[in-house]
Amino acid sequence: MTNEFLNKSGKLLTILLTLSLIPMLVIAIYARPFVDDYGYSTRTHDAWQSTHSIIAVLGAMGKEVVEAYHTWQGSFSAIAIFSLQPGIISERVYGLSTLILVALFLLGNYLFITALFKEKSSLTTVVFASISILLMQTLPHAIQGFYWWNGSSYYTLFYSLMLIQWGMLIRQKRFILPCILGFFIGGGNLVTGLLNLEIMALAIIYSALKIWVVPKKHHAEDIPAATSIKRFIKLTIITAISAAGFIINVLAPGNQVRAAESVSRPVLEAIGVSFLDAFAYLNEWLNLPVIMFLLLLLPFLWHYAKDKKSLTPEIPVFILFIIAFCLFASTFTPTEYSMSEVGPRRIQNVRYYTFVVFLMLLELESVIRTRALFESKGIAINPDLTKTYLTRYLLIVIAGLTIFLGVNTIPKENRDNITSISATRTLLIGEAKRYADARNEWTNILLSDDKEVTLNVINEQPKPIYYSEFDITGDPDNYRDESMCKYYHKDRIYLVK
Repeated sequence: MTNEFLNKSGKLLTILLTLSLIPMLVIAIYARPFVDDYGYSTRTHDAWQSTHSIIAVLGAMGKEVVEAYHTWQGSFSAIAIFSLQPGIISERVYGLSTLILVALFLLGNYLFITALFKEKSSLTTVVFASISILLMQTLPHAIQGFYWWNGSSYYTLFYSLMLIQWGMLIRQKRFILPCILGFFIGGGNLVTGLLNLEIMALAIIYSALKIWVVPKKHHAEDIPAATSIKRFIKLTIITAISAAGFIINVLAPGNQVRAAESVSRPVLEAIGVSFLDAFAYLNEWLNLPVIMFLLLLLPFLWHYAKDKKSLTPEIPVFILFIIAFCLFASTFTPTEYSMSEVGPRRIQNVRYYTFVVFLMLLELESVIRTRALFESKGIAINPDLTKTYLTRYLLIVIAGLTIFLGVNTIPKENRDNITSISATRTLLIGEAKRYADARNEWTNILLSDDKEVTLNVINEQPKPIYYSEFDITGDPDNYRDESMCKYYHKDRIYLVK
């Protein structure tokens, strides 16, 4: 594979990523707040509307965090994020939430991948662009991934921060910021909080083995013992601070209140069921787009693997696969323990991201070891053969992706499966604009001084920015209606057709 081919591939995938982002970001202009967006930001909304003071907003945020911590849930850093949803300024700028989420998601992918490959090159551009396109276009539920601030920030945002922290830990050049990020992630959702701690705990164990147990000749890097010990101490401190945030989260009094409203499982049963969940979703998510993604990366990773050493030479490949599966299974444990189920699709989004990243890591490690084995045996691939068949190989992959796109574009029932196709269709037929106009009318009525207001039912349901289960119902006892009433200081909201 020539550098020219790598450069062209990187540029092509960058263009495709950019094109895929355009409809995703444009449709966000028409997104509006839902459900818990109102519930968690009433204080901050009031503070901003009455004072336009950032200090007052931050004070209101602090009150929201303290109350929620004692009465509902312990995820203190997430509550702070919830209360700062952009709609507190105006519902018309709520779409900024998507811009923030997409930017952090891309930043997390980029920093992690460039740190993993230890370079910024056309190859890392290929990996970054392809995995970003796959995850953003085929995630289980787009609105809960990028268009609903409360649910999306709780999972996609914290997942992105976790990747940023992993990138820093791989580079080993920063200390304070990873500590802050680790504590903040620990105070978010329990799925990423637990996974982050597990990854760092494994890194500590592996570092300790390399320093004190495994013979030096097996090491992938020739690092002085003093430097290795210093890195080990830093990693341990970062992990301890991350664990402190997680423990504060778990021990919140409000968690007991919330747990009383759901049916939990015994710990060991929850762990066992998590493995069954992981196996079920492995079968579901190892689908055509994911397989095409892995095949697309294969020749590029093979090219990268020349003269590269294994990332974990002391650990057999099959052990790495087992560890990856166990980590993936652990993402189901918090919800199986607390709710006796896998949980809502916003959580599935994070599991899907993690699943694909683990597959990419396993593919990279397998390719590096396989190429090293070939080279040690004196087995070489004919450069002419590679040049002759590389284009044909990639054409087959592209053909598979084209079939997938066709299947999810032509049949009407499949058009919401891919985020940008769904967004493009909604924009072209004007559904998103009609929905936003109707919501703007709602806002004008809700901002009136009347304590009881009547809103017209909105028939437009534009994907991927609308989800019926998040909308108000007209029932004053429904928590969605109560949240909107509280936010706009209304006694009752009526819905009429």
